[in-house]
Amino acid sequence: MVPSILLTASVRAVGQDGVGLTDQKFPDDAPVVTHHQVTVSGKPISYTARAGFLSLRNESRELKARIFYVAYTLDRPKDAAPRPLTFAWNGGPGSNASTLHLALVGPRRAKAAEEYKSPPPSYEMVDNESTWLSFTDLVLVDPVGTGYSYPAKPEYLKEFWSVPGDIDSIGEFIRLYQSHFEAGDAPLFVAGESYGTIRAAGLAKVLADRRIPLSGVILISMGGLIRGLSNNDDLAPALIIPSYTATAFFHKRLSAELQTDLQATLRQAETWAEGDYAVALIKGDRLSQSERDSIVQQLAHFTGLDPTFIAKTNLRISVDQFARQLLRDRGLELGHYGANLTSKLPPDNVPYDLWSDPSLFSNGTSGLIVPYMRSELGFKVDARYAGPWGGGWPSPTSPRADWTGQHWDFGTSRGSGNLAQDLVDAMRRRPTLRVFVAHGYYDLVTPYLAADYAFSHMGLDPALRHNVLLRTYAGGHSMYTEKPVRAQMSNDVSEFIRTTPPAKRPTPSVQ
Repeated sequence: MVPSILLTASVRAVGQDGVGLTDQKFPDDAPVVTHHQVTVSGKPISYTARAGFLSLRNESRELKARIFYVAYTLDRPKDAAPRPLTFAWNGGPGSNASTLHLALVGPRRAKAAEEYKSPPPSYEMVDNESTWLSFTDLVLVDPVGTGYSYPAKPEYLKEFWSVPGDIDSIGEFIRLYQSHFEAGDAPLFVAGESYGTIRAAGLAKVLADRRIPLSGVILISMGGLIRGLSNNDDLAPALIIPSYTATAFFHKRLSAELQTDLQATLRQAETWAEGDYAVALIKGDRLSQSERDSIVQQLAHFTGLDPTFIAKTNLRISVDQFARQLLRDRGLELGHYGANLTSKLPPDNVPYDLWSDPSLFSNGTSGLIVPYMRSELGFKVDARYAGPWGGGWPSPTSPRADWTGQHWDFGTSRGSGNLAQDLVDAMRRRPTLRVFVAHGYYDLVTPYLAADYAFSHMGLDPALRHNVLLRTYAGGHSMYTEKPVRAQMSNDVSEFIRTTPPAKRPTPSVQ
């Protein structure tokens, strides 16, 4: 559908890392507004898209940054009850929102690889039959230094590229959006993926402190909240075993009795990993030879790896080892973020290469986002739509020097433990707050059992623990890139939002 542009505006051109600005007029944070239709379940729904900036100013009204967003609202009568409103972002840190935008939640999406009859000469957009717009209005957010969002001065960037600064800025953006568009009465949800789950968890407390009622938190492939587990030499190897099992099941590398029912097989792997295997890891060199031999055989049983190889390890199989050993006889290496995907096995002396990981190749979202915004949303700017891997101008003088992660201040704990506690505190202060957690079976970077473990050790009382829903899907880190998973995940999130009671606005404090 050709968009009808109601309002156009000029913007500031953005240089490398969102700085180096050429000033042009952009009046009063006015967005570009367009009207569209999308077909969902055979029925057309009409909606309005807004693409623009909101300005972050401190208490002295000094401009600190401008955050870019794309919002979608269903067209409804003015007197209709408020719909749920979900703010969503990706991870990185440093990722813009394009992956969630064009692969999961938005009304338009990039075609998945299996939808092309031949390798695509260029990627294409289609209606998203599973768009979250069918059950919630949406705001896709680019944090400062990503997408088109930028700091007002280069030296301000460091204020936003830290865990607390990043979270606090998005909290202020949500307040601004609610005020700007009079959306304060809409039931509020936040959704983040990977590192974005850190942002979402931290926001639960920030919004509570600001007395902004939050109804639900959606965490996709929990990254930072379980990051600390990877440093535990006894715990991490056990929690990843079921993900290895799921992957071996997918590639048909398990014994016949484990290759018939995935769910039954995973329950066996979980029980063994958290039981006999965890105990063996704790014992270390106190294991007898017979006990060690038994663990080696069981590891081979649940991972599909050669027991001869396992016997040469310390009973701890790293992601790199598993990714290169499972299909070594076929000359293939598994993706770390989606072990159902493979690439050519490199020589043994070549370390894992992030750029070659097949599970990090998108279905065109990064290449389609700018043409989509220019042609369908009418938002035209020549600035670079920034992501986490740099690529700005002028080019850096050393490799990877412009990667966001090189400049990000994670703090001493990388933000994991404190933010988990922040989420718990927010749930205790607002007992109706619910959390939806989504993980892919084949994700070796954020294994699903580690997420379950993390919530099981947050000290939530039974009533609050019941407010946490963990759902697993047949996919990797971005499990929604495949149609069946995207449809199921959309249905699950729709049910989550529908059954979550809207948070009540707190009674104003006496001043």
